[in-house]
Amino acid sequence: MNASSASPAQVADAKSRLAQYGILARVEQEAPTDSNLALKDAQSLTDPALRSRAFAEIAAVLAASDPSKASLVLNQTNVKLEDIQNSPEKVSALFSKAKAAYALHDQPSVQATWIRALDLGAELFQEDLEIHPEMQAYQASCFNELMDGVKFGANADSLMTLAALRTLQNQLLQTYLPISAAEGIYESIRKK
Repeated sequence: MNASSASPAQVADAKSRLAQYGILARVEQEAPTDSNLALKDAQSLTDPALRSRAFAEIAAVLAASDPSKASLVLNQTNVKLEDIQNSPEKVSALFSKAKAAYALHDQPSVQATWIRALDLGAELFQEDLEIHPEMQAYQASCFNELMDGVKFGANADSLMTLAALRTLQNQLLQTYLPISAAEGIYESIRKK
């Protein structure tokens, strides 16, 4: 479908989504310098997945300077994530929550949330390829989210990540995701 064949409702929906992503980008820029402004902007997000992701990203930034506030902000994502339908945005929100938990040194939450994000992303990826068998892997739902999430996971906990990758059933993910894992492990080694 192109813009000329879109209905007015579809155009309005696309504009609304674009505005939501703009707010998320602003939150990501504001979080390191003005967490209160970032929180205010995050609360203006109406898309629950993007809102949860924004709160998780703010919590990750706050973890170093104000861990108790970061925990409170992160807890706001717990309520919202359960209400979000399965989508690439939910996968991103889950990976963001795992990053915030990592910043807060909450390893059990990192593992549980990260594995949940990986499983959901792999499921959505598989479903998209079944619906569109001619599609390239990099075009399928959640491909980018999985690549980024696995890179983070390998950087944070390489053993967890490698063990989880061994359980994947999709051959394309078995091929591509270890590349991201290697990148994450390399970053982890370089930091030491």
